[in-house]
Amino acid sequence: MWARLMMGVLAGLGMGCVTEPGGKGSPGTDTDAVDSGPRDSGEPTRPGALSAGEGAVDAGVVPVGCSAMVVASVENTGGADVSITALDVSDPALVLAEAPALPLMLAPGETLAVELVYTPTGEAPTDATLAVTWSGGEPVVVPVTGAGRGRGACLELAVGETTRMDDSWTTDVQTADVMLVLDTTCSMSGFLGGMRDAVPDVLAEVQGIVPDTSFSIATFDDYNYKVGDDQLGEGTDRPFALVLGQTLDPGQVAEAVGSLDIHNGADWPESSLEAMFQAITGTGFDQDCDGEYDPVTDVLPFLAAPGDPFGGTGGQSATGLEVGAVGGTGRRADTLSMVVIGTDADLRDPDAGYAVPGDEDCDPGAVGAAATTAAFLDAGTFLSGLVVDNGGEEVVTEQLTELALSTGSTIDSDAGAVAAVWGWDPDRVASDVAATLQAFSEKGELTNLRADVVVDPDSGIEATVELDTMGATGRGEAVAVSVEVTRVADGPAFVPVEVRLLADIDGRPTVLQRARYYVQ
Repeated sequence: MWARLMMGVLAGLGMGCVTEPGGKGSPGTDTDAVDSGPRDSGEPTRPGALSAGEGAVDAGVVPVGCSAMVVASVENTGGADVSITALDVSDPALVLAEAPALPLMLAPGETLAVELVYTPTGEAPTDATLAVTWSGGEPVVVPVTGAGRGRGACLELAVGETTRMDDSWTTDVQTADVMLVLDTTCSMSGFLGGMRDAVPDVLAEVQGIVPDTSFSIATFDDYNYKVGDDQLGEGTDRPFALVLGQTLDPGQVAEAVGSLDIHNGADWPESSLEAMFQAITGTGFDQDCDGEYDPVTDVLPFLAAPGDPFGGTGGQSATGLEVGAVGGTGRRADTLSMVVIGTDADLRDPDAGYAVPGDEDCDPGAVGAAATTAAFLDAGTFLSGLVVDNGGEEVVTEQLTELALSTGSTIDSDAGAVAAVWGWDPDRVASDVAATLQAFSEKGELTNLRADVVVDPDSGIEATVELDTMGATGRGEAVAVSVEVTRVADGPAFVPVEVRLLADIDGRPTVLQRARYYVQ
C-alpha cells in the first residue's frame, strides 16, 4: 500500500474479578468469572488531538526527471477518535502516491503515514506542505522540502541487472555554459531593470539553439580602494561577486537577476577585467596580499585549495547549484563557454595606466587586459559584450572590441570577421546573445569524433559506451550511441552516469552532446 494506517495498541479494556475455586465458599459451590466492565475514573475523556507525527520531511536532492518517495505522518495524540477528511499538497512537484479512502477514523495513539512522490521540475528548492484536514480544528500542516539537481533519465536496476540504450545523436554542439557578468553600479539601474524583463527570453532563445546550456550570474562594481585622491569604489562595492553558479534551471536565473541591487562605483572606470578573469578562472583576489580574507575588499576562490590566496580556508561554491567545478562559476569540463558582460564604463586596465589596488610584490594582483586575454584563450572561452549607452561608451566599446578580437570572439559577416560586441537593446538582447552563441558553436574544424562515459567507480555501477560514427566527418551528421549500464553491487540512489559525445574543435577537446542517466 502507498498509504498505510499504522495502528497503535488499544488499552483500557476492563478485567473481571475471579473467585478462586476451592476457596472459603460452601463446598460444591460453583464460582464464575464476572465482567465488571470498564472502570470510571471520574475524569472527563480527553478530546482527539492531531499533530504532525515526525515533523518536517526532507526529500533531499533529487535529479530533475527522477522521483523519490517520502513519508509524512500525523498522529492522534488525544483521547478520542478523530476523522481525517482531506489530504492536500501545495506544490505540483509533490503528489500522493496512493490516497486512502476518506473520511478515515484515527483512534487515540494511531499514526497515519502518507507516502508522497517528490518529482522536482527544476533545480529551485521546493518548500511544499501536506495539509491534513480533520474533524477537531484547523488543518495540520506538515512541511516537505527538497531540491532538484541536474537533468536526465532514471533507471531502476537490481544488483546483477544490465540495461542497454541505443540512441541517434548529431555532431552539432548541443551543450554550453554561459556566464552573465553584470555591472551593478548606479548608472546601470536602467540596464538591470531591462535585464530582469529580458532574461526569460534570453534563456529561451539560447536554449532553443543550444538546448543543454547552463547559466550563471556574477556582478561587479569596482575595487573597494582609494589610490591617492582616486576613490575607485566604496561602501558595498566589490570587484567580483558570484550570485548564482551555473544552473540549468531558468527559474533560478530569473530570480537571481531580479534580486540584484545597485551599488556606488565611485569613479567612472570599473573592475570589469577582474570580474571576467575571476568568472573564467575562479582563482580569488586578496586586495592587500595579507593572506586573510576580508569580505569588504577580497574575492574568495571558487574552490578552496592550499595554493589559493587564502591558503584553502574557504571557497565560493557553497550553494550546490553548479553543474560542474571549472572556473569561477562551476562550468563543465570540455564545454563551450561564453562570458556575456554588460557595462557602460571603461574597463579598469592597469596595463593601460588605470589605477588599481596593491603593489608590484602582490601575486596575484589586480589583472589587466593581457592577463584577462590569456585567461580567455587558456579556457577556450568566448566573449560577448553588451555596451550600455550612458554617454561615455566610446572607450569601453573600443576596449571590448579589442578584447573580442584578441580572443577570437568574432562573427563572420559580409564585411569579414566582426567582434561580438553589441549595443544594449532590451528588445534585441535575446536574439543578439542567442545568435552570438550559435556563431561560436559553429566555429572551428571538427575532428576525432569519440564518446566516453563518466561514472563513480565506487558507486556499484559499471557503464560502457560504443560509438558508430556512420562515416560522419563534419557538423550536423548523425552518429549512433549505445550505452550499457550494470549494477554490480549495492550503492547509493541516483548514481549519475554521464555519456558524452566529443570531438576536437581546432585541436581543443569539446563536448558536442551529453546525456545523464541516474541509476536507482
